[in-house]
Amino acid sequence: MSEQPESPIGNDMESLEIVRRRVLAVGFLSIILHGVVALIWLGIIYRNDGRASDSFIMFFMSGVLAIITCVGTRVILKRAPWSTLWIAVSLAPTVIAVLWR
Repeated sequence: MSEQPESPIGNDMESLEIVRRRVLAVGFLSIILHGVVALIWLGIIYRNDGRASDSFIMFFMSGVLAIITCVGTRVILKRAPWSTLWIAVSLAPTVIAVLWR
C-alpha cells in the first residue's frame, strides 16, 4: 500500500485558521484594553478628587474587565481559559495603579 502525501490545501487552511484567530485575539485585546486603561484613569482622577468609593469601584471594574479580557483572549486562541500567570499579568496595571500614589 502506498501512502498518499498530505494535501497542501489542508495545511494552508489550518495555517489560515491560526492566523485568523491570532488577528482576532489582537484586535479584541487592543480594543478591550482601552477600557481597562480608561477605568484606571478614572479611578485615579476620582481618588485625587477625594471620591474614594467611586475610585474603588473604578479600580474594581478595571480588574474585572482585565480578567474578562484575559479569559476571552485565551478562548479565542483555543487555550485553557484560566492561567494564573496570564491573569496576574492582566491584573498588573490595576494593582500598580492602586498602589501608586
